Amino acid sequence: MSKSDAPVRGAMWWVLVPLLSVGLLTAVPFGWLAGRTKRARNTAIAVAYAVAALLALVFIPEDETDNWAVALAACVWIVGTAHTAAVMSVLRRGRGAAGRSTGEVNREVLRAAMEREDLRRKARALLAEHPVAAAEMRIGRPDLPRTFDDGGLIDVNAVPADVLVRHLGWPAERAAEVVAVRERLGRFADGKELIAFTELSPTRVDAARAVLVYSA
Repeated sequence: MSKSDAPVRGAMWWVLVPLLSVGLLTAVPFGWLAGRTKRARNTAIAVAYAVAALLALVFIPEDETDNWAVALAACVWIVGTAHTAAVMSVLRRGRGAAGRSTGEVNREVLRAAMEREDLRRKARALLAEHPVAAAEMRIGRPDLPRTFDDGGLIDVNAVPADVLVRHLGWPAERAAEVVAVRERLGRFADGKELIAFTELSPTRVDAARAVLVYSA
């Protein structure tokens, strides 16, 4: 957990600063937060509150009659206090200024990865059991317009070389070789043939194993 994600005891005490200062010191909690998180967004918020408070202070008439400066001062006070309370509440719970903890982000990433793996598993089964339907659904063909989500599969026996470069990070020379050999052989049966008949390293093929498919 990073410093900005760690729970901060006493963070809610900062709410008293804008509340008791009638909004004039609303920038102070956000200045502290900017220093803690090193995020430009918090610095910008602190500057905005400081400028708004200064304008209100300078232009409020002595008799405090209603005008734009009075409205601005009230807005800074009310909005600033509520804003500070919301942000400090998040910080106190250990979620940083971004609103999500590292654990939550990690769980979200893991869940998305597992969902993509499940999509690939189902698409592979469809390709094996119903190749015609799979072809119509363009499984493994990110180079073609389609609506079916196959989890990012790449059909080595069908995609053009630029897809191998763009999606797999293979060198352009090797990708062009794969396409040339494919045209000569007709198709690759599996990763072993891909390694045997081209100059692709086993490492590159193994690294892409999760997304590679070989249509008939």
